[in-house]
Amino acid sequence: MTLLSKVISVVFQPLFLPIYAFLLYVTIDHHSTFLIRSEQASLQFNYILSIQILLAVIIPIGSLYVMYRSSIITSMSIPDRKERIPIFIITLFYYLLTYYFLRKIHITNLELLGAFMSFLTGGIILTGLSLVITFFWKISIHAIGISGLAGAFLGFSELLFPIQNEEQLTIINTLLLVLAGVVCSARLHLKAHSFLQIIGGITLGFVAEYIVVSKGFWF
Repeated sequence: MTLLSKVISVVFQPLFLPIYAFLLYVTIDHHSTFLIRSEQASLQFNYILSIQILLAVIIPIGSLYVMYRSSIITSMSIPDRKERIPIFIITLFYYLLTYYFLRKIHITNLELLGAFMSFLTGGIILTGLSLVITFFWKISIHAIGISGLAGAFLGFSELLFPIQNEEQLTIINTLLLVLAGVVCSARLHLKAHSFLQIIGGITLGFVAEYIVVSKGFWF
C-alpha cells in the first residue's frame, strides 16, 4: 500500500497536472476548442505542449534537483514547510513564464487556447496563494492540484455549455473527483500531511479553479 501511495503521489505530482489538463481539455467537443483540435493547428498544439513540458515540468524539477544536491533542501519531497518557500517562488516564476508564452500564442492565433487560459490563470492564483500560506502553515499541494483540476473541469462544464460530448465530460468530471479522493488518501497514508492540511488543500484548489474557470477569467 505504501509503494502504491508513492506511485500515485509521483504520477499526480502537481507539476504534471497542467499537461494532463491540456490533454483532457482538447477532448471537449465545443466550438471554442475546434481550432486547437484541428489538423491545421497541429504545429501549435505540439508547441504548446512542449512549452508546458519544458517550463512547467523539466526546468522546475531540474531546479529542485540542483537545490537538493546543493543541500539547500534536505529531500526531493520537500517535507519541511520552510524549504517549500523557495520552491514555490521558482515554480511561480516558471508558471508565469509559461503563461506569458501561451498567452502570446493564444492572442496571435484567434484565441486558440480558449477557456484553457482560465485554467492557467487559476493555477497562477493558486501557486501565489500557496506561497503565502506556506509562510505560516503547511498545506497539501497534491490536494490543491488534483482538486483544482476537478474544480476546473466542473467549471468548463458550466462555462462551455452546451457541449457536444457532454456525457464524456461528465465521465471525466466523475473520474477526477474519484482521483482527488485517491490522491488525497495516498498522501494521508504516507503521513505527508494531516487531515486538516488535506481538507484545506481540497477546498482551496477546488473553489479557486472552479470560480476562475466558470467565470472565464484570464489576465
